[in-house]
Amino acid sequence: MSLSIDFEDFIASSAPSKVDQRRRNKVLEHLRNIFGKVESGVSLHFSGISSVGLSPRRGGIEVNVTTEKKVEIKKLAKSISNKLKGWGLEMVVFSERLTPTIHGVNDRSGIPVRISFCDPTAVHQTAMMQLALDSGDRVKTFMLALHNWILHRNLGESSGGYSPFAWSMLGLIHLRRTGVIGELFSANFDSELVVGERILDVGLESDSAKVGESADKSSDGHQLFVSFTDWLSGFELPTPDVASLRIPDGISREDCDWPSPELGRLTKNTAPPHLWPLMHPFDFSFDLSSSLTVAGATHIIAESVRVNGEMPIEEIFATKSPKSLAFDEDKDLFEDLRKMDRKKINSDLTTLQKNKSVIESEVETIREQRRAQIRIVQALRGLVKDTQGVKSEHRTLLNRISERQKQINSLKSKRNNIHKRVVLPVSAIEEEISKTYHLLTGTLEDNSYPSLKREKNLFSQFLELQVMYEMAVQATEYHQQFVSLIKQQEVDVSELDSFKDEKEALKKKATESIPGAEEYKGQYRELEGLDQKITNQLQMLNAKIAELREVNREIGRLDAWLRIEKNKERKPKQGERKRQSRDKASQRRSSSQAEVKEAKRKATSGESMSMDDLDAILSSGGISSLNLKDNEEKSTSRRRKNRKQRKLSAPPPKRGTGRPDIEGKATRRRE
Repeated sequence: MSLSIDFEDFIASSAPSKVDQRRRNKVLEHLRNIFGKVESGVSLHFSGISSVGLSPRRGGIEVNVTTEKKVEIKKLAKSISNKLKGWGLEMVVFSERLTPTIHGVNDRSGIPVRISFCDPTAVHQTAMMQLALDSGDRVKTFMLALHNWILHRNLGESSGGYSPFAWSMLGLIHLRRTGVIGELFSANFDSELVVGERILDVGLESDSAKVGESADKSSDGHQLFVSFTDWLSGFELPTPDVASLRIPDGISREDCDWPSPELGRLTKNTAPPHLWPLMHPFDFSFDLSSSLTVAGATHIIAESVRVNGEMPIEEIFATKSPKSLAFDEDKDLFEDLRKMDRKKINSDLTTLQKNKSVIESEVETIREQRRAQIRIVQALRGLVKDTQGVKSEHRTLLNRISERQKQINSLKSKRNNIHKRVVLPVSAIEEEISKTYHLLTGTLEDNSYPSLKREKNLFSQFLELQVMYEMAVQATEYHQQFVSLIKQQEVDVSELDSFKDEKEALKKKATESIPGAEEYKGQYRELEGLDQKITNQLQMLNAKIAELREVNREIGRLDAWLRIEKNKERKPKQGERKRQSRDKASQRRSSSQAEVKEAKRKATSGESMSMDDLDAILSSGGISSLNLKDNEEKSTSRRRKNRKQRKLSAPPPKRGTGRPDIEGKATRRRE
């Protein structure tokens, strides 16, 4: 058997079976029940590879959520992601993208779940993939092999790789490059779809035969897969061009305005924009590689290099990470309980019920604390809103006081500096100047003149006094300005105090009925801190609620197992009880019939009879029942009489007498 035939058989065996589909349908129904509890007005449907049968055995499911409500999609997705933890999903991860997604794993089946919210292209994605699959069996074999390889070699989104739809686009691009499929798109006048600010071109070819009519038939599924991995192994990061299903040979980065990231500044777990860009087939402004990390892209190239045409099929698709696969079959909920002692189970159940009470108390405490914080924030927001006008005037006044205070400090500094150098006031300096001038110009009492040294000292003193006078006058001016500004400042400060009183009155009115609110001043930075505190409390609350759900589920599981065990020890089943009662009744009838028969034999033969024999005869019809011949004759004559009466009764009507006489047909039948 050739390698290609082995490949075809192996891939066919990896296709999802009816059992797989039933398990996936159960997970979808479970998700619908969960969403019905946490959010009303939403609907869930299979999408992407799950809707076209390309998710291999032990693979995951893709689900798209739609809603008729006009809500903010990212906010809705984030809210639901917080509530899904503990509701049958593990490892819930929220990704805030253009189309928000939630990743998780169903805890019982191990089936990975990818939930996208309100993707406007979901229906068109499915239609495009189905169009390609309908063009030929090779396409389906290749695409199923591709997703089987992604699953078992751990190349998916959860490991830093592409999303399932992005991988499908890479596969279809390769099929276009190799001539296996033709053009999938059509340019109809009504193919444009506007969703908010997004413009989508969703026109598709309507006939799958046209997609595959000019196909190159020289390559089988195995050869196509090997050539695909060869194509991937030739890429270098960051890739030079943008991959596109519209233009299979690629588009330059400059045309898309998607520059290459600098790998030297990135860590391996970083998902830089446009590392290995892949254009969305319907939205040309959106890059499908948003989930691709440096390590994920490197892993893809390494796995592609590993594959070659001579490699055994089992080695190509060898499972790298068993934890990423769904379970072969659903978990046995009671597997660990079957060998456990009942006393131990009862003890665990009692402990869990106590823990439940503690967790419920903690949940209620956190919830009440959060409500109190919310009430405080609401009151403070109202206070901020009410005091906006006051704050505007308050801010103006504060700015004025601040500017004036700078002037006051400057004048005070200048004045004090002069006072450090000039101690005498202006009047004293004036008096000293006058006295010195008189000594220099006036006549002494003895008509003598000062000595040269004395005269030099007087002139020096006179000049110093003149300089001191100017500085003292300037210091006086500074002081007067200082006093004037101080008086203005006192007026403004008094007005500021009135604003404070008004704000305090508004604050008291807004917070008097809310405990704890009086500690805050109603400032924006306080609100930011409180908002963060409320967010932290919400995270704590969600974690406790998830813990409570887990405890409730475990209590339900233990309780169900104890009921099962208890039912086994009860009386036999209803069918067995009926069968036993029938057997007992039959035994009683057979024994009573034997007793009656023996009593009648004694009576007819004249033997001695006991009271039990007499009682048996009376219970079977009395003494008259002993004349068996007369009874038989009476019953025989009664049967004969009934037979004669049946013969004398009117015969049934002939066929046709009950029908209306249409064109004489009934009459002809009677004739």
